[in-house]
Amino acid sequence: LWYTRAPSSPPGPSPQASKDAALASGIGIQPGDLAGWQAQHDSMANPFAAGAGVNARSRRTAQQATAVLARCLRVPVSAVDGAFGLGGGPGSSGQASSPVYADPSGDGSTAGSTVEVMRSVRDEQADARVFQDPSLFSTCYQPYAQAMLPYTAAASGQAALSFATVEPVSVPTPSAGSTTHVAAFQIARIGNDHGQTVTVVTIVVAMYGGRVQASLGTVSNFVFPIDVQNQLVNSVEARVIGASLL
Repeated sequence: LWYTRAPSSPPGPSPQASKDAALASGIGIQPGDLAGWQAQHDSMANPFAAGAGVNARSRRTAQQATAVLARCLRVPVSAVDGAFGLGGGPGSSGQASSPVYADPSGDGSTAGSTVEVMRSVRDEQADARVFQDPSLFSTCYQPYAQAMLPYTAAASGQAALSFATVEPVSVPTPSAGSTTHVAAFQIARIGNDHGQTVTVVTIVVAMYGGRVQASLGTVSNFVFPIDVQNQLVNSVEARVIGASLL
């Protein structure tokens, strides 16, 4: 008497997860949003995570810095992890990252986005608490940005960076009555390259509505084109608002 046992295969994604991943891919930056810009092979990493995925050491540093940030904001660590796309919390149902787009002028400016669709509005609201008070977030996030400087520099190929500053900034926001919330911040990372001061300016925008959370990031060594930035924010906002009504 004998029997054979077929090898088992891991279960595939659920139909809802596949649907939400497809939804996420249609919300972030689309090729038509940046006409003439070159899509690079790299996928955009969550701009708030700041080099957390470089290597094992960067992940450990991010873990420690995230715990400090969560205490400062008085939110659970899971909320910060969810908002920063670190580890994919249990509330995540689908996610997508855009390519990194490079300015055709060659000035070094880039842009990209990440989008996550949560299982429920409650899961999305738990993560949105991280950005509830933009001034407090800026104060609490600065030590995180400082701790991650070595890995941020390594991920972007920049020279050694010495210190970081964080402050809230204004970007186009949804009209009154919209349930989509937007918070934006400027992170300036400053260093030295052979005696020359180097400044890398990142504008990060968090958008939350319905079950959707989107993070948009623009990076430049001087000033990112403001008209392009506003256009990107408006375009992604409109898709977040549309998805929140589904």
